[in-house]
Amino acid sequence: MSSKQTRSLYWKTVPKVLRMRKYDIEDYTENIDPFQVFQVDPTEISKLTGREYPHLHRLKLIGSVQGGEWDQKQERDIYPGYPYDFYNAERFEETVLYQSLQERFVDEVAWEDTKLVQQVLELIDQGHSVWHGCSSRPDVSEQCAKLDALYTSIQKTGYRHPADSKKSWGIIARTLNQIVVDIGRDGDLLFADGRHRLAIAKILGLDTVPVVVLVRHRQYMNQLVSDSAFRDQTTLEQYDEQARNCVEYSKSKKASDSTTQ
Repeated sequence: MSSKQTRSLYWKTVPKVLRMRKYDIEDYTENIDPFQVFQVDPTEISKLTGREYPHLHRLKLIGSVQGGEWDQKQERDIYPGYPYDFYNAERFEETVLYQSLQERFVDEVAWEDTKLVQQVLELIDQGHSVWHGCSSRPDVSEQCAKLDALYTSIQKTGYRHPADSKKSWGIIARTLNQIVVDIGRDGDLLFADGRHRLAIAKILGLDTVPVVVLVRHRQYMNQLVSDSAFRDQTTLEQYDEQARNCVEYSKSKKASDSTTQ
């Protein structure tokens, strides 16, 4: 079998296998699709998750329910090898990465004058490979150019869903290329990954961005299934309800239009 045929078989099989897997959230309710994409106001995503290096093993962790203190603020470095405030802070907007992107795209500061690039270059000079694998100054310049292009693209054409890309592979693209959040015990949306896209969405003041949920706190799930008032007041459930209402309105409008024609 050729490599092209192997890749084709892989992408046809993997999504089906993922759907057949058993997910933690199924122990609580069958009404949650682990791969559901929510449209969320980016300003609602400000707190950060406390799980270690959260972007790893997305497909393994999606649909997980975990107890513990990971949803609480913890003064520990969850991104080994980076300065603490590079990715970590009390809030997303206080991170070096966000503030540097804001300087770049709002104040038009040169990349080399941002704290982000200065810290990255210092780490590279110490022999580290950081910030999406940058290990040389040309790598950093290339990464900066990619961010400039991403910002310009979102600014001009809006936030495109990864699944709209010709190179996307349905469920894989929705999971691997999306802004990812965890849900804390009180229903808070905790940023996990996709920081460049989230930062740009915040800077541009977008109304909503698509997000996928990776890990939900056990206390949240217990309360979600037992207390409808809690369910109705949490951010994600509110957005989910809004989405359902829009779908129902669209269906009813189409039915009404077809009847009157």
